[in-house]
Amino acid sequence: MAIPKAKRIKREKDFERVFKTGRALKHPFFLLKFSKNNLSYCRAAVSAPISLSKKAVVRNKMKRIFWAALGKVFIRCRSGIDLVIVISPAAIDKKIYQVTESLEDIFIKANIVQG
Repeated sequence: MAIPKAKRIKREKDFERVFKTGRALKHPFFLLKFSKNNLSYCRAAVSAPISLSKKAVVRNKMKRIFWAALGKVFIRCRSGIDLVIVISPAAIDKKIYQVTESLEDIFIKANIVQG
């Protein structure tokens, strides 16, 4: 299930707010930054930095995998939270089910979804 574009973080100002005021949890596959927002729904963003790979094809593939995995967990997300996921190089060549399991684990630990 894809996440609607209205529930994606796009503005640089929103990214900066999450990175400056949000909490962070580290997983071997990614870094999760999250903070509260004043909206009645949850929003998300996936970032694939150049340190992940110099090849855009690899970065885009990893973003597609993370968006697909996030779509499965996102529907249970509490309202009023902004999420930014920064993919790390350890996630390259991981399958969607591995990424989905790791997202679920860290979301439960962060109290973003119900266990």
